[in-house]
Amino acid sequence: MEELTITINGLSKTYSVTGWRVGYILATPELTGAIRKVHDFLTVGAPAPLQRAGVAAMQLPQSYYEDQQ
Repeated sequence: MEELTITINGLSKTYSVTGWRVGYILATPELTGAIRKVHDFLTVGAPAPLQRAGVAAMQLPQSYYEDQQ
């Protein structure tokens, strides 16, 4: 199923950054190429600093988020 699966998610609720409108997809290169073409026509890009902040947040260990509760 890996070659048929597309995972779509966003950072807004998971990382408490509502309003940032930063998301991501996980899929095979063939699928992501097609998704990018559609995405370019349907949305505008998130600012680069917010994209970098999202990457930093996803690289933090799970324990960081467990300690926030």
